[in-house]
Amino acid sequence: MNRISVLLIDDDPLFGKLAARSLKGHDDITVVALADQIKNGLEQAYALQPDITLIDLASFDMRSRDILTRLRGAAPETGIIVLTIMDTEGYRETVLAAGADELVSMSAIKTDLLPAIRRVAQTRLKKEET
Repeated sequence: MNRISVLLIDDDPLFGKLAARSLKGHDDITVVALADQIKNGLEQAYALQPDITLIDLASFDMRSRDILTRLRGAAPETGIIVLTIMDTEGYRETVLAAGADELVSMSAIKTDLLPAIRRVAQTRLKKEET
């Protein structure tokens, strides 16, 4: 079984540690790095080329589109899942149009995050095979 490598970028170190601990409990997930600053997160994405990057865009002062563009440039093959408290249709459309693969609401993180990681990783794997 291939393990899904995950990079987590969030400005809240406590949330990052809790999320990483939660994901480490699954045999098919490996958290390869935590970053609490966008610069460090982009450097980690470039160096590690993770299967999935989880990011809370609201954590950072840059525009969402700029962050996603830079993340895509650093790791073109990574699946990007945006974690957010701003789960509105307009925000969802903006983030997906800017390059994210999925958006997971913080209020549904316990039920929706793991399936989203697996779904995006599977979709990315299928694209690589074609």
